[in-house]
Amino acid sequence: MLMMLALLVLGFSNTQAQDNKPKKEKFSWQKEYMDEAGIAPEVQAKITVLKEESEVKVKAIKKDTTFSEEEKKEKIKEVHKKKSEAINALLSKEQKNKIKEIKERLKKNDEVN
Repeated sequence: MLMMLALLVLGFSNTQAQDNKPKKEKFSWQKEYMDEAGIAPEVQAKITVLKEESEVKVKAIKKDTTFSEEEKKEKIKEVHKKKSEAINALLSKEQKNKIKEIKERLKKNDEVN
């Protein structure tokens, strides 16, 4: 009985330790990254609108029961592609390069963690 209790406590503490791992930091169009890339506030506002519009479209696609799961994936992929193209059209070459550097840094940091 004492062994069962010890195993239970050990299992619980292991689960807790896993929950405390830092979450992967993934690039998103957060203000801090846009600031770091030198994107003007007016352009940041446009990017935020594009991001929000795509999120609304993705939610609608996910709720639509007329599409198969494969069709939903394709439609969501297309929404993300159009958003990326629209955002890229707003950025200078230097800003695109800086965003690429930020993404690479985040990926490298994630691999270390």
